[in-house]
Amino acid sequence: MAYWLQECPSCGYSAGSIYEIHPEAKAVMESDAFQSLRTAPLGGTLTGRFLKASLLDEASNDLGSAADHALCAAWAADDVGDNDGARQYRDRSADLFLKSLNDADETSEETIITKTRLVDILRRANRWEEAKEIASELLRQDLDPTIRSVITFEQAAIDNQDDLAHTVAQAVGDK
Repeated sequence: MAYWLQECPSCGYSAGSIYEIHPEAKAVMESDAFQSLRTAPLGGTLTGRFLKASLLDEASNDLGSAADHALCAAWAADDVGDNDGARQYRDRSADLFLKSLNDADETSEETIITKTRLVDILRRANRWEEAKEIASELLRQDLDPTIRSVITFEQAAIDNQDDLAHTVAQAVGDK
């Protein structure tokens, strides 16, 4: 993950390539939120780099990328044992994914995959009711058997208020 984003050592701009500047970059980089990520405890961390990229993506209305970068920040926080931060960044990721789904075709493969990911993100963020609602909604659709297994597994984890990390192999019963 350390190689997924570049960060300008001078200004803190963070993106897949620092040579591709977001149109809204200047305003975002001058914001208090961006500046606090540069100077606060998250400054110079992988988590902070992903959160800065998320802010930039959101300002450019690329909500899917903003959500993905917030989720990567949660993973980076997991890796350093920052459980509270990881939950907070999953909240951000979930909110961005939910916003990105406005006006989405409910039956498209992309929407189903996003919602499947969202169920896991919401579960890991202890947003049980939202996770359960989306899981139930998905299970009413004609799903690929693997997706159905994952959602059924997620639903059981939600019922048990299990917010731990699990693998797809666990969900589909592979050892």
